Amino acid sequence: MYRVLLIDENANHAERLVARLRERGLAVQVVGLQQAARFLKQRIPVFDIVIFAVESTPECWLASLRSFVEASRQLSLAFGPLFLFASRQMCSSFARLRIERLGVRYAHG
Repeated sequence: MYRVLLIDENANHAERLVARLRERGLAVQVVGLQQAARFLKQRIPVFDIVIFAVESTPECWLASLRSFVEASRQLSLAFGPLFLFASRQMCSSFARLRIERLGVRYAHG
């Protein structure tokens, strides 16, 4: 079973997404921005997938995304989790390129 860390500040959105992911057999834990880095700084990765869901302009969240990716890879003895940056608003081509250079997949919807 894949373990998913969902970073989402919108409780209603997180609840709906968790239900859909659990229907597909995924183990999901929801955290806020403040808790996310703590979960990602572990030597042995606890999560296989990290979903960072945002509602506002994606460009505002690039610094946080970068810090989460770096935290997951800083102390890890193994490969870190796969990251998905999910945004309700479309981001610019430049921002999308910055996201992908971090090794993160981008999804709009």
